[in-house]
Amino acid sequence: MIFFLLFSAIFLKPRARTLYSACTVPFGIIDYHGVFSMPHVDKTDRNTLIELSHAYGRDPRWVIAGGGNTSCKTERTLTIKASGTSLGTLGESGLVDLNRDRLQLLFEKTYADDEAQREREALDDLMNARADGQADRRPSVETLMHEVLPQKFVVHTHPTLVNGLTCAANGERVARELFGDDLLWVPVVKPGYILGIEIHNRVAAFRSAHDKAPWLILLANHGLVVAGDTADEIHERQKAVIEAIASRIPVEIGTSPLRDTTADLVVQNSSQARRVADWTTVVQRALQSSELKNPVIAFDTDANFQQFGDSSDPLSEALRLPFTPDHLVYALRTPIIARQTASDHLPTMVKRFRSEHGKLPRVVIVPGLGAFGVSASEAVSKAAAALALDALLIHRYAQSAGGPVFMPDEQIRFIEGWEVERFRLKASEEATK
Repeated sequence: MIFFLLFSAIFLKPRARTLYSACTVPFGIIDYHGVFSMPHVDKTDRNTLIELSHAYGRDPRWVIAGGGNTSCKTERTLTIKASGTSLGTLGESGLVDLNRDRLQLLFEKTYADDEAQREREALDDLMNARADGQADRRPSVETLMHEVLPQKFVVHTHPTLVNGLTCAANGERVARELFGDDLLWVPVVKPGYILGIEIHNRVAAFRSAHDKAPWLILLANHGLVVAGDTADEIHERQKAVIEAIASRIPVEIGTSPLRDTTADLVVQNSSQARRVADWTTVVQRALQSSELKNPVIAFDTDANFQQFGDSSDPLSEALRLPFTPDHLVYALRTPIIARQTASDHLPTMVKRFRSEHGKLPRVVIVPGLGAFGVSASEAVSKAAAALALDALLIHRYAQSAGGPVFMPDEQIRFIEGWEVERFRLKASEEATK
């Protein structure tokens, strides 16, 4: 009997093995929940994964707030960043271990046609793939994307410069000129389960066509995925991607081809500092309400913002819709562009915004000054302001690749009603309480 159980656990196909999941043996092959014991990612690789997460998560030129995710895998286990955690502060408690056999079942199963029901069912199966003892951890919604790639390490980020291509009309053409057969381009796809299935199918087609797995994926209106078997390989490939894109997109901001964030550019003199302080009071009073009793204000600006000058028209055009899911989740569909010399009009503008969008604005832009993020949380307010400025830089970079392309309305509406993104935002809010 013991020999039969050992044979079935090791050699039978994943679906066949589950027939014996009710059995319990003292060798750690099958646990009492029916989930096969998994050779976990070892401590060295887990530490490498955390180091990779910090390397990119602590630099806002790669990700802002809770954006991006990382993973490491063995033959049987995928270890990935938990949803709602930050790459920059990721620790062991922010990692989730999943059974890869069970993850594969999500690619084979047929889910409900109804969009909301489908996402709930897929999320339930994703949660059921977790290892024992991790019921308090929720895997990244992009877990399936990581599962598809065979390389040991996968790093997904949202670099501003890269999104200058992914959010551009000719982005795919330029990317193919730069990266050739190394590139897998994925057009705009709804996030979550549908994105996982789309990448699964496209990776399979890529491997068939090129006899290799892709290491570079560009997601339209979303971001960058780089895969490798070592940390050094990840770093080398990330550097190569940035340098290649920088060679095609004129970069004149700061000393790096990525965003240089510094509010000090504007508040170095007392006059500007007073304006920031005055507008902070104006924004706080205008947003204070029964919905937001204690607004937390975060101010941000950069050199690129200053080049838009004092006119509201170019800012309104550049920020009329979000570029990526992060911009939508943290900064909402669009900011309020305040009148520079008419702060008394802001309460009326807030009221109009509330009527049109059903919620309070998350960002107030003051031409010639900067962006004010507003929410109940310091983390969310900072992210909102930073992402508004990030969007302006994406808009500028995209001019070199045919002009900017915003997220389609269908995807915007999907994300606005998606429980997964509400969870991620709430986790960011809780992080500073």
